[in-house]
Amino acid sequence: ISGSCCYNWGSESSKDAAMNYSRINNLEGSDIVVVFIGTNDNVNGFKKDQFTKAYDTMLKRIKEKCPDSFIFVCTMGYSSYTGYSYKEETRILFNDIIKTLAYNNDCEVIDFSLIQTKDNYSSLLGDMLHPNNQGMTAYATKAIEVIKNYVGA
Repeated sequence: ISGSCCYNWGSESSKDAAMNYSRINNLEGSDIVVVFIGTNDNVNGFKKDQFTKAYDTMLKRIKEKCPDSFIFVCTMGYSSYTGYSYKEETRILFNDIIKTLAYNNDCEVIDFSLIQTKDNYSSLLGDMLHPNNQGMTAYATKAIEVIKNYVGA
C-alpha cells in the first residue's frame, strides 16, 4: 500500500502499517512474499529502535502466517530527497537493520541499494523518491534474479 510505514504509530488497528496483522493476514497462503518497506518510516522520522522493533515484529508475524513461504526483503536505494524528516544516514541505517533482521529471521535480501545508486538514481526515480517506469523495471529485474537464484528456477 503506497504511503505505508512498517511502524504502526503504536496502533494495532492501523490498516496501513506493514507490521500489523490487518496487512499480514492477506499474505496467508502465499508461496513467495516480497517486502519493500521502510522509506516512509524514514520520511516520518521514526527512530532506530522503533523501526527495528516494527520490522522484526513484521517478519516474525509473516513467518507465523506464512510458515512455508519464501520471504524476501528489499533494501532502499539512494535518493537525494530531503523532504519531511528523510535522511540519507537513516536510509543506510535502516538498510543495515533490514539485512540483520533478514539474516536473523531466515529471509533473503533483494539489495536495491546496489541498483539505485548515487550515480543513477535520478534516472530511476520520478520525483526523487518514487520509482518511475525505468526504476520499476530495474527493481523487478533485480527481484526476479534474486528469487530465481534462491529457488533454483
